[in-house]
Amino acid sequence: MESRWDPCLVVHMKGCHILCVAACGNHSACAGDTKLAHHLDEVGNLATPERAVFQWGMPMIFKNSNDVNETNTIPSVSLRKRPISQLALGEAHILALEGTSKLVYSWGDNQYGQLGVGDNYER
Repeated sequence: MESRWDPCLVVHMKGCHILCVAACGNHSACAGDTKLAHHLDEVGNLATPERAVFQWGMPMIFKNSNDVNETNTIPSVSLRKRPISQLALGEAHILALEGTSKLVYSWGDNQYGQLGVGDNYER
């Protein structure tokens, strides 16, 4: 992997209507509306998600993602068809706020209970 010190376009997000972005440590994410055809659904068919969270970077965050790739340099899709309005990233976990219902979703490392789900198991 090579570091970049000048701004570069996240080419896989080109053409998407991005609603919010977040980054922390070794991973990044954004939420938005998209018509990207290169993402696969749960059974391997080409998908065109209307709204989703896209994440890339640190491998451990992607354990339960539908579009895992070995290097995590291509955004993976999570929370399809949810109207996510805000994202927050921790060292190795993600929180997403659903705009209409104000529900909070969390996933990733949970060693210290940071997902807020009542245990300390990774999700």
